[in-house]
Amino acid sequence: MRIAVILDMPFNHTATDNVWFQKALAGDKKYMAYYNWSDTAKEGYSLASNGKYYESEFDKSMPDLNLANPEVKKEIVKITKFWLDKGVSGFRLDAVGFYFSNDDKKTTAFTKWLTDTVKKQNPKAYLVGEVFSTASAIDDIYQSGVDSLFDFPNALQSSSSPINSAMVLGEGSLFGQQIEAWDQEIHADNPKSIDAPFLSNHDTDRSATLLSSLAMQKMAAQTYLLMPGNPFIYYGEELGLTGSGIDQNKRLPMPWSADGADSPKANVAVPGATETATTDGGSVAQQETNPNSLLNWYKKILRVKAKYPEIATARLKNISVSKDSLSVINYGKDLTIVNNFSDKESMTVKLPKGVVGKKITDQLSGGGVQATLTDGKLTIPAYSTVILKK
Repeated sequence: MRIAVILDMPFNHTATDNVWFQKALAGDKKYMAYYNWSDTAKEGYSLASNGKYYESEFDKSMPDLNLANPEVKKEIVKITKFWLDKGVSGFRLDAVGFYFSNDDKKTTAFTKWLTDTVKKQNPKAYLVGEVFSTASAIDDIYQSGVDSLFDFPNALQSSSSPINSAMVLGEGSLFGQQIEAWDQEIHADNPKSIDAPFLSNHDTDRSATLLSSLAMQKMAAQTYLLMPGNPFIYYGEELGLTGSGIDQNKRLPMPWSADGADSPKANVAVPGATETATTDGGSVAQQETNPNSLLNWYKKILRVKAKYPEIATARLKNISVSKDSLSVINYGKDLTIVNNFSDKESMTVKLPKGVVGKKITDQLSGGGVQATLTDGKLTIPAYSTVILKK
């Protein structure tokens, strides 16, 4: 098995103790030009020891780089080459939406330059960018040719997201329509785009905080992990780790072991956190021994997914059915995935045109009840997923 490693690259900014910024504060004109300055106070800027104000969109400890500066670009070229030569497989691009604040065209142009630069260094390198913004803003930046952008419009933190509506309101039919529309939209801007779905991340309330039961967590997991593209699992999500509110609470330690504080595997607290790390089923060690744990459910989903490479790469076609809680989605011509988002009811539906002739090849049912397919009619239990294939 090969494990590919990608590194987080915050090209939007450095730290204030970075040597570049320290030289800038000392008056070095070359390095002053690495950053954005103002003689007067304004929003998004912080006062420096040299009496000038520097752009710092996130925090005064994070001065924004001047990405229009050719010298900064040369530095970035050296950085990406250094790590690719070390064998990393690509980069997570932090804060892409802030590269040129309030100027999407410049941001897209810079992202294209960065993507082209990395691909020249290693054509197989993978780039996934963070644009914590609206669907339209994310869609625009796909025009840069970047491989992936995190699918914030479909994450749980948005009450109007497809997966949120499906899980909370049981709107399976709407989920299928919206997922197909997003797939078409990003591929219209970049035919080689790879969606990057996720449930929650280090900036949002954790999914286990938003999903009230283990059954919901299992259903949400199989839903997004079986979406096309490269899904991302935020550490601890596979355990049902909770955390909400301030950043420290969203970044609580991974509970590897249930051992006490003297254990070398002890969980280290996050300074400033106001919550304690809790999970739905205990630590990694505890959940590994429980066949019904969320951790083992994640493993099962991923084993199923590995059998169908077309899930990651095929284009989607939503199939309309009469049951609102069902999503029926074709992945290419031969594969269909059916989700039942009802938390109580088993559903029976006559397979529509485009699905007829396929057989159940795998299913994921947290309740243990199995789906059946008889005379073209599929009966699927509550909170279940069925894979059909010719």
